[in-house]
Amino acid sequence: MTINVDVDNGVVTLSGTVRSAEQRGRAEQAARGVGGVRDVKNNLSVGRL
Repeated sequence: MTINVDVDNGVVTLSGTVRSAEQRGRAEQAARGVGGVRDVKNNLSVGRL
């Protein structure tokens, strides 16, 4: 699993590859739980690593 995180003015962009849709959702929820985050763009792909 590789997740890259970029932040710009409270907008978090997630990119990279995870093994399952569950991991993709967990990463987004974790990002949304951080103080100051206004939005999350989840560009994570699900696939083989």
